[in-house]
Amino acid sequence: MIYCKKCSRLFEKESDICPYCGESEEAEQADMNLNSQLDDKIYELNVIIDEKKEKSETNNGNAVPPVIDAVPAKTPEAGGNITQGMRLLLILVSIFIAPAGIIAGAVYMAKDAKEYRVLGKTMLITAIISIVFFIICCCGSYVYFMNNFFTDIMEMYSF
Repeated sequence: MIYCKKCSRLFEKESDICPYCGESEEAEQADMNLNSQLDDKIYELNVIIDEKKEKSETNNGNAVPPVIDAVPAKTPEAGGNITQGMRLLLILVSIFIAPAGIIAGAVYMAKDAKEYRVLGKTMLITAIISIVFFIICCCGSYVYFMNNFFTDIMEMYSF
């Protein structure tokens, strides 16, 4: 086999002229060892793929979807790709910086992917709970402080 550098085709070594493009000086002997190694690897991969397809098509008589060709499409139902660390970070932001959590939660709820909508809803709920908890704690502390303050003043000036 001869490989033509101009048209990149293989042809039999009957002549030094490429039958596809007619070039003679560009033809050279193909590396048969490399080609045979590549052919062997391609054959092995095809055997593995065929075995996996056969195994995925029938599993003890039950129909199973193919394993090799099942690549999930990027659809709104497939969801985004938010890592667990990112989720945790966003939820912590919505706890400690509640206004940012409300804004980010609203932005995530507007997205199409279900995973984003769930995260946005979680962020909104945690931000609202954080605000309510803050108000309860502040009001409780204020009432406690004011009660003690007035009690101390009354005791100081009572005759």
